Amino acid sequence: MCIAIVKPKDKTIPKEILRVCCDNNPDGMGFAFCKDGKVYIRKYLDDFEKFYKDYSKVETTSPMLIHFRIATHGGVNIDNCHPFKLNNHMALIHNGIISGYGDKESKSDTRDFIDKVIGKISYKQWKNPAFLELVGDAIGYSKFGILDTEGNAYIVNESKGYWTDGVWYSNKSYEPKKVVTTTTKKSNESSAVDDNYDWYSANKYKSIFKCEHCGKIFYIDGYTYYHKCPHCSKYTTENIGYQIKGKDYIYDTEYSHWQYAY
Repeated sequence: MCIAIVKPKDKTIPKEILRVCCDNNPDGMGFAFCKDGKVYIRKYLDDFEKFYKDYSKVETTSPMLIHFRIATHGGVNIDNCHPFKLNNHMALIHNGIISGYGDKESKSDTRDFIDKVIGKISYKQWKNPAFLELVGDAIGYSKFGILDTEGNAYIVNESKGYWTDGVWYSNKSYEPKKVVTTTTKKSNESSAVDDNYDWYSANKYKSIFKCEHCGKIFYIDGYTYYHKCPHCSKYTTENIGYQIKGKDYIYDTEYSHWQYAY
C-alpha cells in the first residue's frame, strides 16, 4: 500500500516519523504545498535526505500533502510517485487500491484513475462536501488527500485514517515496526524477532488477516497492509499478526504486546 499524510500549516512532523514512513513505504516519496496562488509538487525516488531538506524549507509555509509509496500497480519510477496534478488548481495523493485501473509495468492505478476519470471533473466540484462523500463511496477503502491553490486541504474518507498530533495519516505505517516477543509454555525464556525487512527476507512468513467484512481469518505470503479477502472478495486492512516458521504470532491490543497464539 502507501501512506498519505495531510498536514495543516501550523503543524510539524518529526524527521524520525517521516523516516519511518519512508522505510515502511520505500518506492518513492513526495510532497505538495501552495504559494502565491499556485500548488507546487516535489517528487523523489529514493533520496530521503534530499526529500527532507526540501520539505523542511516549506513545512510551515502552507498546508501540505505528503506521500510515501509502496508500488502495487505501475513501475517504481518518478512518474508514479505522488502527489499528482489533479487539475490546474489541485494536487492529489492516494492511499489504497482502485480496482480496474493501472497495470504492473507502466501506470499506477492512481495515475490511470486521474487520467480517465477524476481529472476530468471541475475543480469547483471538489469544494462540495456532498461530492467528496460520493467520491469516498466510489473508491471504497481508498483515501484521497487534496490541496488547492487557495491553501485548502480536503480529505476523502477521512474517518478511515488517523489524526495524530494534529496531522492526518491514512494508516499506521508512520509507527515504528513492533518487536515480536515469543514465549513458550515449556520455558520462561523469551526471544525477540525484529519486525523488519531483515527477517522478512531471511525467513518464510505469512501475514495473518481477519477480514473486517466477513470476519474470517486468512493467510497471505509476505507482508502487506491491504489485501483482498479470498472468502468474500472485499479488501481489508485488518492485519492482526504473522505466521513465522509455522507459528502464529498475534498482536494483543489489550496488553500492547506480541504473543504466541497457542
